[in-house]
Amino acid sequence: MPALVEAPGATAPDLVCCAPTMHRHPQIRAWVREEDGSYKAELHGANLHVSWRPEPRPPATEPRGYAWAVEVDGKKRAESSEVAEEIEHAMLAAEDAAAELERQAAVEASRPH
Repeated sequence: MPALVEAPGATAPDLVCCAPTMHRHPQIRAWVREEDGSYKAELHGANLHVSWRPEPRPPATEPRGYAWAVEVDGKKRAESSEVAEEIEHAMLAAEDAAAELERQAAVEASRPH
């Protein structure tokens, strides 16, 4: 499972960053291509979104690639801290983040209040 890094100023379990494992694959059937060319899926009780970021015009130096985000109950709870070169890596990172958020929510729910 990828390492998850807490977003600065975020309240747990808000997350950023996930490095996918090289030998795993996303659940391609779950992903639907949108009219704007991005992809969306609903997994682990979350809405996942992967979009392409083109290379900006000079003098900007940000890399091009795929960025992802995970929303739960309409609130962004996790997002990529950098772009992925391959769409499958971005999809897998989003899926892993959603699974981790679901796991954390289950742990929180099982704790006595």
